[in-house]
Amino acid sequence: MKYLIFLITIFIRPAFSMNDLEGKALICSYGKNSTNHEIYLFYKNRYASKYLFLENHNFKIRTNEKRKYYLSEKNLTLKPFKINLDSLTVFDMEFNKTIGKCKIVVNHKLADNFMINHKIKSQNKYDNLIRKNSV
Repeated sequence: MKYLIFLITIFIRPAFSMNDLEGKALICSYGKNSTNHEIYLFYKNRYASKYLFLENHNFKIRTNEKRKYYLSEKNLTLKPFKINLDSLTVFDMEFNKTIGKCKIVVNHKLADNFMINHKIKSQNKYDNLIRKNSV
């Protein structure tokens, strides 16, 4: 029975391994209603993040420069965040609390498409809100 549970855990666990992180991505959701998103694109020993920001009433996607990540058996560290590889929850080490949840995406293109769609939806929602408040 213990052997069966061990095998199931290995195959179900959505964790990254040292050999297969390159080319994959994470989509992480933050905020009270998990409506803020950031994507993390992984390269060899580095990652880049992308997020939305509002400038002159237009949402834009900003890409941060590539930074080093740290991978252990249980956690992926993207300072100041630590992501638990079993639950994919994001822990903010600076404020000492859990702040979000992630999901694994098999390639950068899917993560980028998610962010583009999120930008379009956010812009439409913002434009509608501005229209309602300006009348």
